Amino acid sequence: MKDILWLMNYIAKKSNGIYPDLSCYKYILRTNSHVSFYKHYIINYVIYNEEERIQADKLYFKSKMILRTFKTFFYKRKLKKAIDSDLKHDLYFNDLSDFPENQKITLYISHENTLYNFRISNLIASWVDSLKKTDGLFIKPIKLKNPYTNVPFQRYNLYNIYFGIKNSPFNMNSMILAFFKCNFFISKFIYINFPVLKENAITCFIKSGSIRELYEEIHNMLTEFETEVDYLTLPDAISYSRKAFFVNELLECLRYYLLQAFSCNPLLKRDARKSCKEKLNEYIKNNDISSFIRIRPPPEPIMPPQIFQNSYIPISFNNYTDPPIILEPDDASFDIESIDSADEIIDSILQSDNPFSPTITLPRTPTNDHPTSNNSPFSLTLFNR
Repeated sequence: MKDILWLMNYIAKKSNGIYPDLSCYKYILRTNSHVSFYKHYIINYVIYNEEERIQADKLYFKSKMILRTFKTFFYKRKLKKAIDSDLKHDLYFNDLSDFPENQKITLYISHENTLYNFRISNLIASWVDSLKKTDGLFIKPIKLKNPYTNVPFQRYNLYNIYFGIKNSPFNMNSMILAFFKCNFFISKFIYINFPVLKENAITCFIKSGSIRELYEEIHNMLTEFETEVDYLTLPDAISYSRKAFFVNELLECLRYYLLQAFSCNPLLKRDARKSCKEKLNEYIKNNDISSFIRIRPPPEPIMPPQIFQNSYIPISFNNYTDPPIILEPDDASFDIESIDSADEIIDSILQSDNPFSPTITLPRTPTNDHPTSNNSPFSLTLFNR
């Protein structure tokens, strides 16, 4: 980006025209492309008046033309010094001379300094395969590689291939077009087109998955729909040929099951789940199921009768009666017959001298019936008197 800025400043100083000051750009430059620089700093920049904007616009196009001339000159010199791979056949060993020129493309690989001739249809097939690359049910797109060196193409090569396809009689593939809209960044391509890539991964898994993996998914399907199939399942320890037989028999049901389990489209998941149940019931109804195993769930334990019953009776405050008061008849300090309520009891207790005095006094230790003696039975005499 600094190349065009330097060239614009250089032309402004050498020319006799009056151009706006561009020296401030090197401190506020926030873009990496010439087009965004032109849009942000020349067209939409509010510091310039209309006359200065027109002068900056002319200066930009003049600098852009000079840069393009230099780049074209150096690119042609590279092509003259490049090594020609001298490829006469396509990837299927068809003679390239049998095809028209708009179906062929020549790519320059800079780090090899080599020219390669390709048939465009071969590159389309390889590019679509690399974008649809999967690992089981996982999405794993990879970069397009040179089929002769197995080295990934650079981004400028991808742009050349894209415009070569666009100018050819072939239709543009939707995957390649989506990849072009993501500026050929794989992470962004996965982020935006994940639902389509996931459904493609399911389709590829059905077509090219191993018998062991497909048989395991059939087990998962029968486990998930166990109530619909009356708890039927397949045995684990069977021969490979029997596994392949059941995979071929239940492949259509498995496709609907994988769509309802892993698809990102909720409408497709709903319809696939319904179709999976219908296909499973139809297969069980019209085929021999003697090889299946019925595993019913264990019966629910019978609960013992309830031993402890809730005998709680809520207290009604409407029918509440005061509990009887029991007092010693001899030691009571108040007359219980003259008291009719609990409030009168409390008032009588407060009027007494010591309301906390005990009514009965019990001895704390047993009485000592032995006569007192000054001599302790445990006394020791150290010296004779």
